[in-house]
Amino acid sequence: AVHLDKNTNKPLTAKNIVVLYQVESAANDGYENNAHLLYDTVGSGDAVIFMDGKEIEGSWSKKSRTAKTVVMDADGEEIEFTRGKIWFHILPTEGVLDVK
Repeated sequence: AVHLDKNTNKPLTAKNIVVLYQVESAANDGYENNAHLLYDTVGSGDAVIFMDGKEIEGSWSKKSRTAKTVVMDADGEEIEFTRGKIWFHILPTEGVLDVK
C-alpha cells in the first residue's frame, strides 16, 4: 500500500531507507493481545539500506539508549547517506523484507 502525505495527498518519499532488524518482544502492559511491542534498540544487528537505487546489505550498532545508531556496510564501514530524508524501519529479527 502506498503511504500518502495527509497534507499533499502525494506518496511519502525518502532519499535513504534503512531497515534495522531488532529483537521484538511483547510489552505486557495490559493491552489486549499484547498490542504493544518493544524492540531492542541498543546492541547490534543486521540492516538493509536502500540508497541511490542500490540495496546494500549491512549492520547497525548502538552503544547506549542515547548514543547514535551507526549503520555500516558489509565491510564494516559507516554508511555515508545521500543528503536528504532518511527513513528508518524496524523489522523483528525473524521478519521478512519484501521489496517491490
